[in-house]
Amino acid sequence: MRRALATGVATAIGACFSGCSSAPAEGSVLPASDLVASGTGRFDPDEIVASSPMQDSATLGAAELSAFLRATPYGQASFLADYSSHGISAASAMVSAGQTYGLNPLVILVRAEMDQGLVGSATYPSPSSRVEFAFGCGCAAPGDCDPAYAGFDIQAQCLAAALRESLDAVKAGGKTDGGWGPGIAGVTLDGVNVTPKDDSTASLYQYTPVVAQGQAGGNWLLWNLWQKYAGALSYSP
Repeated sequence: MRRALATGVATAIGACFSGCSSAPAEGSVLPASDLVASGTGRFDPDEIVASSPMQDSATLGAAELSAFLRATPYGQASFLADYSSHGISAASAMVSAGQTYGLNPLVILVRAEMDQGLVGSATYPSPSSRVEFAFGCGCAAPGDCDPAYAGFDIQAQCLAAALRESLDAVKAGGKTDGGWGPGIAGVTLDGVNVTPKDDSTASLYQYTPVVAQGQAGGNWLLWNLWQKYAGALSYSP
């Protein structure tokens, strides 16, 4: 079953809008606290998440993610705590996708908030596409999505497949299809000079080639939410 789903999702990568790169959600779907710097570390655009924690698929399980979703850093439970698609809970969907593609489910959790504000939402948000097509898999354009790819579980698999594809491209040829690779200088869409330090950071810029420091929609937000959520989960790679 998992292998069949993984094969279908891999095929669906080609159907993701923006080349399977996430379209940033409007800043209004995020709580203001998401844009407040978390933790004590200094943001480094050359290393968003290090390779080892990014690909740590073993430490966090469904129980830990379920507990997090019931007691989020936002002072309330997320609707994802009780949401399921195709009989699979959101927490289990993130863990399954991480295990299938060798990724930390924390990166999927972070993207769920970063892209659609799902972790901070106490109730099922509107429009439903924010959940059912959270990462744009199966969408030719926003609002033009194939119903076969609806459901957070399928979307989580698609996100993980896209990141794994980039990680494998770096391993095989030193860079992603978009030219992001360790030690290779590049410029993001918002004009920031970046030289990724590792395959994980290169894959994140392949997916979203934006920094947007202190704002929604870019890899600064991914880094910031990772710090916040890792602290709340007491996660240590």
